[in-house]
Amino acid sequence: MPIGDLDLAILSFVADNPSSTVTDAAKELFHPDDVGELRRRDTMLRHRYKNLWVRDLLQSEKSGNRTLYSINPGKVIFGSGLQNLEIGGHKWEIPDLASDYCIALIMDGKVEVHSLDELDLRW
Repeated sequence: MPIGDLDLAILSFVADNPSSTVTDAAKELFHPDDVGELRRRDTMLRHRYKNLWVRDLLQSEKSGNRTLYSINPGKVIFGSGLQNLEIGGHKWEIPDLASDYCIALIMDGKVEVHSLDELDLRW
């Protein structure tokens, strides 16, 4: 499954709210009107969280009956522009994103860089 805007929103939320739950994200990202909508959003997000965890972008730990999530700092990097990012001895320069706040994802031998500026307007 490719990384989409919702996945980026989840990663941004977890970075801003370490040791948060899926339900915390559902409340913050979707502002559900009632318990039924919260349950639907929560269920949908659990699948996305699992995918991000399998890709090693999220880390999890159990706390009682809750699962708390945090960013894997070795795989998810946030920064302004990221035009001088160096990973594995390779220097990354992305002129189109020079002034954007970005997220770099290191996955399965590849690096993806996404702008979070447009995402902020949506979420």
